[in-house]
Amino acid sequence: MKWPRLSLVIFSNADPGACVRILTDCERLEHDELEFEVILVLAGLSTKVEAMLKAYHFSYDLKFVSAEPGCNRATGRNLGVAESKNEIVLFLDQDLEISPGLLYRHAQGYESSEIMAVMGEIFMPEFVKKNRWFRFLDSDYRSTRRWASRSGSRTSPPLRYVNTANFSVRREAYLTAGGHRESIDHPEAEDIDLAYRISSLGKNVILYQPEALAYCLHAPLRTSLQSKFEFGKEGIPKLVEHYPDLYAVLPCRFVKLVGHSPVSPISRTMMMFLFTRPVFFLARGIRLLSPDFIAFRMMRYMLQYESVRGVKSSLEKT
Repeated sequence: MKWPRLSLVIFSNADPGACVRILTDCERLEHDELEFEVILVLAGLSTKVEAMLKAYHFSYDLKFVSAEPGCNRATGRNLGVAESKNEIVLFLDQDLEISPGLLYRHAQGYESSEIMAVMGEIFMPEFVKKNRWFRFLDSDYRSTRRWASRSGSRTSPPLRYVNTANFSVRREAYLTAGGHRESIDHPEAEDIDLAYRISSLGKNVILYQPEALAYCLHAPLRTSLQSKFEFGKEGIPKLVEHYPDLYAVLPCRFVKLVGHSPVSPISRTMMMFLFTRPVFFLARGIRLLSPDFIAFRMMRYMLQYESVRGVKSSLEKT
C-alpha cells in the first residue's frame, strides 16, 4: 500500500500546557513510512505563549496558525485546513492523548478509494478511577460500539454517532463538502453537520476504525447533561433547518415541529409521557441501584431527555 500523507490539525484555546502535551504526544507517533505535518491553530494566541511554544523543538514539520480570540472550533479547523498541504487531514483536540499507532490506523482506512473519512475511537485514560458514568463512556453500551456490534459493520456509522475529535478526511472531499459550517457553534451539532455533508458526496464514505485510539478525560455527567440540553436548544434547530430529513433520526422527532410530521403518532404520544421530569428522576434512581445493563440504558435515556428538553426550550424561545 502506498501510504497517504497526513496533516494533523489541532485546535486549541492557546493553553500552553495542553499544547505542549499534545505536541509531545505527536513526537511519539509511529511514522517510519509516513509523512505528516502538524498544524496547531491557536485562538487568542499571545506573544508570550507563541514565544514559549516556538522555543520547543520537534522532529516533525510544525506550523502555528493564529485565530481570533473566542473563535469556535469550526472556524479554527477551517483555518488549519487552509494551511495544510497533505491529502489526508486528521482533526484532533488539545485535550486528547493519542496512541503511537494512530497515524497508521487512520491511513489504513484509505486503502479503498470509496472511503472519504475515518472516525477513530476515544476512551478514558487507564489511570482514571471510573465511576458508573465513566464506565458507560468506555462500555459497549455506548452508541457507536453498540451500533458496530449489532450491525457487524464499521462503515458509515449513523450521523448522530460521529465524533470529529479523532476524525480524518480526504482534504479534497472536505473542501468539496464546504468544510466546517462556522455558524454551528456546538461540538455535537458541528460533528453531525460535517458528517452529513461528507456523506452526501455519494460514496461509502465514513469508516469507523476502533483501533485508531485516543484518550480523553470526559466531562462529569452533570456537565454532559447540560451539553445535551444546549445541543437540543441551539444545535438541533440549526441542523433541522439545514437538513429537514434529519428530523426523523434526532431527538426532535419526539417534539412536534412546524412543517414536520411526527415519525409515529403513537410513539410520539408515548415519548411525551416518558420525557417528563418525574420519569427523569426515576431513571436517575434506577441508574444508581441497578446492574450495569440497566444503569447504562438509564443514562442513555437521561442524555436523550435533556436533548428533548432543549428542543422544547428552543420552541418556547421562538
